[in-house]
Amino acid sequence: MRRVREILRLHHEHGLGCKRIARSCNVGKNTVLRCLQRARAAGLGWPLPENLDDAQLEAMLHAKPKPTPRARRPVPNWSAVERELQHRGMTRRQVWLEYREVHPDGYNYSWFCEQLRGQRGGLEPCMRQMGSTP
Repeated sequence: MRRVREILRLHHEHGLGCKRIARSCNVGKNTVLRCLQRARAAGLGWPLPENLDDAQLEAMLHAKPKPTPRARRPVPNWSAVERELQHRGMTRRQVWLEYREVHPDGYNYSWFCEQLRGQRGGLEPCMRQMGSTP
């Protein structure tokens, strides 16, 4: 943590760039860059608070970011999709395009097809005749 404090000091007090700080502290410039980015993300300025010990500094710099809540996308009505696909000439792509017209922020085509396969239970059975018997 001594290096982290030195990196922050050189950056804030002397205004040195990443390359010069890296040479001075004998670390890589990407290490300096990551250290400064983490300090900025943690809201650390200079001078550091006097009551901040190394363990607290470590915890602040290496804290996992809180995941941002994702907006839930609307899931298609699979029974309606199946009914649509029963019509002659109707394709999965056409059904998906209709879904995207109603829900512009909906799922992509690849996800749509993958979920449809899961709803159907995999491949549909079919009968093939390989040749004629004499």
